[in-house]
Amino acid sequence: MASDQQIQANRRNAQDSTGPLTPQGKAASSLNALRHGYYARSVLLPGEDQAEFDDLCNSQQACWQPQGQAELDLVEEMVASKWIKIRLTRFARTLDRLNLDPSRQLVEFDRLDRYLNRVQNRYLRAQKELRSLRRDRPPKPLQPTPAPADAEPEPTRISPGLPALELESIDPAAVVPASTSRVSSGNTMRAGT
Repeated sequence: MASDQQIQANRRNAQDSTGPLTPQGKAASSLNALRHGYYARSVLLPGEDQAEFDDLCNSQQACWQPQGQAELDLVEEMVASKWIKIRLTRFARTLDRLNLDPSRQLVEFDRLDRYLNRVQNRYLRAQKELRSLRRDRPPKPLQPTPAPADAEPEPTRISPGLPALELESIDPAAVVPASTSRVSSGNTMRAGT
């Protein structure tokens, strides 16, 4: 256990070393332990290109076109994962250029490989969840397009694969009532044959 003199000396020394006081100093010291940014609290780190990050966000949102907060959250998760993967890949290139001891370099590359696998799995999980949400989403109602006022009405279609049926061009005398059959008795099919 420390003596009373040591405790008093520690308290006096602690008053002198309070760490950074300005916001700039605090921001700089918060990055002291930053190496590759995998565990960083912020997706975008100081020194990274905001425009490049915004381009990535915009391209992913244009690609996936999220609807609702849940889908937007998943797209943001995918963007964050992809950005961290880009960062780790850049760090791997700089690590390759450093003159490290080969055994130390192997350890660092192994660690980076694990981080890259985790980030890739995070991306794929978010993508799978997004696709699942989209599958479960109710279909959008079709919006009928209004026809121009001077256009002729479209002919009635019985089925999408059949030609249009012009109701005005049908001769009522040619229509056979439903009770009358044109099939001769020799061509009828019986159940079981």
